[in-house]
Amino acid sequence: MPDNEKTGSRSKMKDNFKYEGDGEMGRIMSDFLMYNMREGRGMSEAAKPVYERRMWDDDGSWIEAPSIRGVVNIGVSITASFLAPGVGGALMGAALNLVDDAMFTAMDVQNGVMTADEAWVSMGKQALSSVASAAIGQIGPTGDAFKALGAGAKVGLTLGHQVATNTVTGAINAIEYSSEGGWGYNGEAFRESVVGKQALAGYVGSVAGGMVQHSIADSSLFGFVGEDYANGMATATMAGNLVRMGTDYAITGSTSINLANINGVGLFEVNLGRDGIRGSISSGGYDMSMGTIINSIKGIGTLQTSADIGKKFDGDLEVAMRGLSSYGLDETDEYFRQLMNGEAEITIADGDGTALTEYDAETQTKRTRIDHAGDGQFAGIQLGVVLAHEAFRNGIDDGERGQQIETSEAVFGHTVAAGMAAGIYGDSSISQAMLDEVELLREAQRTKDFSKFSAHVAANYDSSKDYWKLTAEGELINDGDGWLRDENGDLVRNENGDPIGANGVETGLLNILYGGTSGRSYDNFSDEEIATAQQLMVQSGMTSTDVPMHERMWTGNADNIHVPGLGSVPVNLTALNMGKKLDMNSVMSKTGDSIATEAFVNYYYGEAHDAAKSGFSQLSSAMSNVPLTAQGRFGRLSATMTDFYGNGSAVAQKLSQEYGLEGEDFFGPSTNDKHSLGMHKGNDFGMPEGTAVPSIFSGVASVIDRTDDYDPLTGEDSSGLNVQSRIGFTFEDLFIDTGVDSNSMHFSSIPEDLEVGSEISSNMTIGYAGDSGASDGSHLHQQFTLRRGYGKPATMDQANPYRARQNSFLDFVGAPLIGAS
Repeated sequence: MPDNEKTGSRSKMKDNFKYEGDGEMGRIMSDFLMYNMREGRGMSEAAKPVYERRMWDDDGSWIEAPSIRGVVNIGVSITASFLAPGVGGALMGAALNLVDDAMFTAMDVQNGVMTADEAWVSMGKQALSSVASAAIGQIGPTGDAFKALGAGAKVGLTLGHQVATNTVTGAINAIEYSSEGGWGYNGEAFRESVVGKQALAGYVGSVAGGMVQHSIADSSLFGFVGEDYANGMATATMAGNLVRMGTDYAITGSTSINLANINGVGLFEVNLGRDGIRGSISSGGYDMSMGTIINSIKGIGTLQTSADIGKKFDGDLEVAMRGLSSYGLDETDEYFRQLMNGEAEITIADGDGTALTEYDAETQTKRTRIDHAGDGQFAGIQLGVVLAHEAFRNGIDDGERGQQIETSEAVFGHTVAAGMAAGIYGDSSISQAMLDEVELLREAQRTKDFSKFSAHVAANYDSSKDYWKLTAEGELINDGDGWLRDENGDLVRNENGDPIGANGVETGLLNILYGGTSGRSYDNFSDEEIATAQQLMVQSGMTSTDVPMHERMWTGNADNIHVPGLGSVPVNLTALNMGKKLDMNSVMSKTGDSIATEAFVNYYYGEAHDAAKSGFSQLSSAMSNVPLTAQGRFGRLSATMTDFYGNGSAVAQKLSQEYGLEGEDFFGPSTNDKHSLGMHKGNDFGMPEGTAVPSIFSGVASVIDRTDDYDPLTGEDSSGLNVQSRIGFTFEDLFIDTGVDSNSMHFSSIPEDLEVGSEISSNMTIGYAGDSGASDGSHLHQQFTLRRGYGKPATMDQANPYRARQNSFLDFVGAPLIGAS
């Protein structure tokens, strides 16, 4: 027997046809049968109308070739999705598919595939099924009302719709008709439609997958809007679909996914079954396209944000915070960060819906009280809109015009937030008043006429108070004015005593960044300097007109300005850019060697203090965090502060050693008790009358009192002859005020050449010991006090621009810092 006829081997057919044969004869017989099958399949395909034939030969491929009819159906669905997105697209798609089915059915009749009677019956069944499915889908709550249901109710309603649809459409499709056999009814087809494996898999998947999906959405996503909500829902839907896929596979042995789509219409379906994988150009299967997967991954971040919020807030405020985190406005993002980090506080109470935000300058905390009037399921949504309003409030009085601008911004911000909430949760999710404002803003955007909206703001919102403050320890914040001011609105001056800045936001910034000059004109700056300033402004989120560099406007009204979430709209640039903060690291990287001295010192004061306090041992470490352009100045500032602290310590140590404090160091643990406001706060040094008293720290004399008018009955003028000075040091010819005052009392006399405004150096004689004022003998009473404002008395309604410097001083002398418990 030839080798090629040997037995003992087995040959298997492809194309799901298996035939056991022996040796070479078995292989030949297998191939013969396979080719016969392919021939039969080809002849059957050739007999079909051209629109029903496979578009290519898919024998041996895992991808099934589509027919022209299938491709047209997908194309019609895609077209409908663009013409009427969402639910409207689905209904239009169903209608258009009926139209193209009618066209193909007519062609079937023309090609003899079916008779006219059979065609009419087929079309009637399709139309009746579509109408029945649409009608069943409208039973019970729909749209926004459906979103308001709990997870269990949503699952129950969906399952009810599914069972009813399968029953009704199954009954319709079980009706059979042929011209030859007449009417009939296929009971097995009806049973399969209602209780077959595929139907049961759908029911179980609806319950299990639906509970997973809706539970995630209801417990973790309620309150989010915009992209955060969409991404979170993508994650919840993905989780639900994975459960549905597992259910399908367990019950039927297969499941389907779709790997690509256009505008929500699937393009490539992949069937995953126990017999293998098959692909087809089809719209079926669970959406597993790349975009959906990416959005689902992003949604994990939304769920993490929700979890973080849940650790700090609960109830309506938890829902409100989800909204605040997702409105996408700079102010709402910053307010969310402050609330999460404890830099802002919020109190909720029952009330009439009013809110008030105040800034506590002592603790640098923004505090908001909301008398919440909302109730019911959407109370948290409405509270979130109120938070969006308060995000624009700064807690201080900016003057009449400033208050009006801030109020307009706040109303604009909460109206945008309300519109986003209504878009997700329906008009019923926000109050009627908010809904009216949304309509007013939409009308203003359509007509480009904001007069009605502005009139509404003026008539319905109180602008007489300000409610919020952006603290800026070394930061530059646009306040709509080109002149550099402190947190109290007072002008900041350079070493010549001139105010820093200029008229105009951009020109003023150029003066601040390049030399700390006063009133230098725009034309005196180079194009490179102008470009740098504009880059920093844009980086901060500020918006200008889209014109050549030298013609840009940053204030006033402008048309066609792009605003995120609103598109191109007419806006007031002054209001839009108000409160934007420059990135100070970028500022120092680009202009650290030229920025105004006061701004430079404010920003690096803390780091320079740490280096100086350590005796320069930490300078290298601190320098590593300073941009190269600023390192030279930073080194000089640290050296100046080292001398300042060192000289003061030497004098204090000398006083302690020579005149003693009963063994207690001058700068000891009880410093806070002795160096603060109150009755007899300070240190007493017993000294012989006439002893020269040195100044401990350098500074500038602020009070010289050479009179002794002490009244024992009233206690007035108890200090006697005294000298007060503002403690500080000179850097780059500018006096750097620490915000701490030195008070030296009970002198017998004061040097004649010492006057208010005189520079005082450490160890310089400022007076001679005595017993003037409320004194029981010759001694020196030395006291330090903290000051608010530039030479202003300490009042609680002022901001404290010295807080960082005062804390550095207190840290040096070992006293508790401001705000410390």
